[in-house]
Amino acid sequence: MSQLLSCELTYTLVGDYYIPNIALPEENRPIGRWGRLHRNYLEKHHPILFNDLVLSGQLWTYLADLNEQTQERLSLIIEQMKASEGVTEEIKAANQMAWVGAMNSIRNRAEEIILRELIYGGGCGTRILEEFWYGNIEPAEYDSLPAKNTKNCFS
Repeated sequence: MSQLLSCELTYTLVGDYYIPNIALPEENRPIGRWGRLHRNYLEKHHPILFNDLVLSGQLWTYLADLNEQTQERLSLIIEQMKASEGVTEEIKAANQMAWVGAMNSIRNRAEEIILRELIYGGGCGTRILEEFWYGNIEPAEYDSLPAKNTKNCFS
């Protein structure tokens, strides 16, 4: 709250009124599929946090960070599942349809994990958002947070 109060505003005189010069921070990164899903979740289930992020101009940055982290986590989960289930390029060369079926199964399960852990708040996703919003962590610290243990995210 003190950050919002410490900002100095400049004003432009338009007719008889002073209009504050307010600009959103420029963010060119896309929020992608995962960012859009999480934005809808926040808007419906955590409207106060959603409004705070919108009004502070940090929503787009938060969603872009979440999208990038989710893409990296999804790739990591898929690679780990491929290794544990023995889905290799040799299988792809020998029996392409079996490889496609196995990869579709792996991708669907990995996306389900991502949705539950990061997007819909079943794991650390909502807790990370709250910690970020209250200033306990910085965006650069997201990657160092535990992702496997969803019951005790910060213990």
